[in-house]
Amino acid sequence: MEAVLCVVLLAALVIVQGQVPALWRCPDVPVQGNFSLTSYLGTWYEYERFFAVYEIGAECAQANYSMKANGHVRVLNSGTGRSIEGDAYAPDPSEPAKLLVKFFWWQRPGNYWVVETDYSNYSVVYSCVDLYFMHLDTAWLLTRTRDGIPDDMKNDIYGRLTAYGINTSNFKKTKQTGC
Repeated sequence: MEAVLCVVLLAALVIVQGQVPALWRCPDVPVQGNFSLTSYLGTWYEYERFFAVYEIGAECAQANYSMKANGHVRVLNSGTGRSIEGDAYAPDPSEPAKLLVKFFWWQRPGNYWVVETDYSNYSVVYSCVDLYFMHLDTAWLLTRTRDGIPDDMKNDIYGRLTAYGINTSNFKKTKQTGC
């Protein structure tokens, strides 16, 4: 009975927080220095992502970020046949690239860490949750156009992410044609 309860709790956590299980603790991943939220706002297209239960079958995925009157960020994620609105904010103003985001009132906020961005072409977002002897992580490679980025730029990004301990083989391309 205890084993079943553990499996159910782990499955619930995977659905709500992280998506790809891996051994040991979350890697120590740096975030974008001198992050400018104002420059980051606008529309981003999901070029690649780690597996996430809540994105099964998602195509033409995009996110639009805009400022709210309370200083938080309105997050509007949409794609073929779906749309969800969330709220994001940086709990520590000295680390503005480490945002928390939530989409449901009952949900614990999840990490939305902007690892790196050039604001006009790409952004890498990472989230990780530690669980005793393992962690659950997810990541997104976002681009400003549906066409994505050149392979050489992607390969440079992958090299840096690998050095941070992020397993880039978990990235899968998001369909952005016929949108």
